[in-house]
Amino acid sequence: MSGDVYVFFNTSRQTVKMLVWNRDGFVVYSKRLERGCYEQISSIIDGKSQHISYQHLVMLLSGISLLGLHQRPRYEMQKTG
Repeated sequence: MSGDVYVFFNTSRQTVKMLVWNRDGFVVYSKRLERGCYEQISSIIDGKSQHISYQHLVMLLSGISLLGLHQRPRYEMQKTG
């Protein structure tokens, strides 16, 4: 219920499934590429579970390589409570 999205890639990285909470239950979104594959995140971040920003997820799903990607600093509002 926190707004997190759980993203799963198959071994060939041609299919991605996303699990999202939607008010009263989970929704599964699936996308299969007709050509090519998604970039392997584990080559960018070590470990089985990785946390990436929404912007990076959108770029990854759009075919933009995250290797060597540099994000300029931006203001982030501090969470309270």
